[in-house]
Amino acid sequence: MKNDWDRSRDDGNLNSLFKQKYSVVSRQVEFPEGVVLKNSAGLLFDRSMLGELCPAVAWAVAGNLVATVFPERRCVSLFSESSWKELRQILNKVPRDTSEQRTLRRLALGFETYIPKSDPMILTVTLESYAGLTGNDFLVVQSSDYMELWAKDKL
Repeated sequence: MKNDWDRSRDDGNLNSLFKQKYSVVSRQVEFPEGVVLKNSAGLLFDRSMLGELCPAVAWAVAGNLVATVFPERRCVSLFSESSWKELRQILNKVPRDTSEQRTLRRLALGFETYIPKSDPMILTVTLESYAGLTGNDFLVVQSSDYMELWAKDKL
């Protein structure tokens, strides 16, 4: 697992700021007995490595997480458990009058995936597919109460 970061280039272009390539995911699972099998559950992230490579989000990946998606945003949104509880209450109150409102609720609540801090950080195949994540090139976008994982070519 490595981190390739081109810090030397800064041509003023916003795209040059997004040169970070994370290799903290695996498509294989190694069992204690030494058996290695294909991981068919989704993308398996190494929480500690992700925290080291991106210290700004280390706090988020250290605790319980909830992953979901939102319409018109081809990324996976990760929330702390407490932030998600607040947002979930708001989402539950969104009316179902329009197609947009129903789509918002259906996607955000339908893709809701709880990831306990004691479990491996796995983004399910459905989340991975929705966001177009391959595990090879992805970007982390952080805000004060959540973070997003984007496929590099989707942002």
